[in-house]
Amino acid sequence: MKRLPVSNVSFPLADMVAGLRAVGEDTRVRILALLVEGELTVSDLTDILGQSQPRISRHLKLMVEAGLVERRSEEHTSELQSPCNLVCRLLLEKK
Repeated sequence: MKRLPVSNVSFPLADMVAGLRAVGEDTRVRILALLVEGELTVSDLTDILGQSQPRISRHLKLMVEAGLVERRSEEHTSELQSPCNLVCRLLLEKK
């Protein structure tokens, strides 16, 4: 598996490609940017983005599978956060 060196860390190229595919849609980029700022629930995201819960959940499922978002469940809610891996840093880095 080809690895791409970034700073002092090396990331598998396949992981980077999967991450880029997972944010290949405007809403997912917006979700990622929001989660980098702090944890939010699905309900928070539906309110902020003005989209339905099923639509937001589908986006999040893809992002969780790509490792861009982590889900933490507590009693009746799930908090979502971004571990801000290489893909996040590349996409959201301020110039």
